[in-house]
Amino acid sequence: MINKIAKFKVKKEHLDECLEAIREFVNAVKHHESDTLYYESFQEPDGVSFVHIMSFKDEEAEKYHRNTAHVNKFVNILYPNCEQKPVFIDVIQVD
Repeated sequence: MINKIAKFKVKKEHLDECLEAIREFVNAVKHHESDTLYYESFQEPDGVSFVHIMSFKDEEAEKYHRNTAHVNKFVNILYPNCEQKPVFIDVIQVD
């Protein structure tokens, strides 16, 4: 299993647009990626910082995810509206 965390911060004036894009994106992941085992978005108390936590079955599932139309659409909306672009961190679950 591959686990990742993505952290980013959006520009306050684009918060509503980004929230809509996040909701649409997470919904698309859940409905179209059976090998993405977990994908959730969390909003930090400042209102403009986000953490995405994701788990993929394997490298093939992660590659599939990166190449979907919904990832491309989300990136094209999110990145121009970020104060801090996403930083991805690989994590290992402690059993």
